[in-house]
Amino acid sequence: MVIAAAIFSVTLMGAALARLPFLKLVRPSAMFVGAVAMVQLGGDSFPEAINLVDWGTIALLLGMMVLTGVLQEDGQP
Repeated sequence: MVIAAAIFSVTLMGAALARLPFLKLVRPSAMFVGAVAMVQLGGDSFPEAINLVDWGTIALLLGMMVLTGVLQEDGQP
């Protein structure tokens, strides 16, 4: 439990500090590294981590990104 809390804290700090101009880190990268660290260091097993994913939310976000990309190509704000 302590390892999971430490990984979560470091990941959250990485995401918060990603906006600093001198860091070459983006928030999705910080979150991905945190998720991989959680699985590798025993926070969750890989099958358990896959079961925790809300695939409906992933599909919604993918659809929104596709729609945003199409609108940007079309010249909409």
